[in-house]
Amino acid sequence: MISRELKNNCRMYKRFTLILAVDNGKKVSEACDFLGISEPTGHRWLDDYNDNGPEGLYPKYENCGRHSYLSDDQKDELIEYWKMKNIYLLKELMK
Repeated sequence: MISRELKNNCRMYKRFTLILAVDNGKKVSEACDFLGISEPTGHRWLDDYNDNGPEGLYPKYENCGRHSYLSDDQKDELIEYWKMKNIYLLKELMK
């Protein structure tokens, strides 16, 4: 399985490659075709870079995904319960 760090490095490489290609005279559409991304995505990356510099290219994860139904205390309590019952795999939990 590919690690999260490697995936993030590949994403960042793609984004910086787009910036460099456009900076070296390529059209946005050509760079997007080469990288296998849509033009709107390419323009968004360029806008993020122009507005915030290199930091603008890093993913913004703060608003991603669904919020947990459990509080941190509830999660800790649930994990302790599973450990107490020796439940470490999902298939064991489903018994």
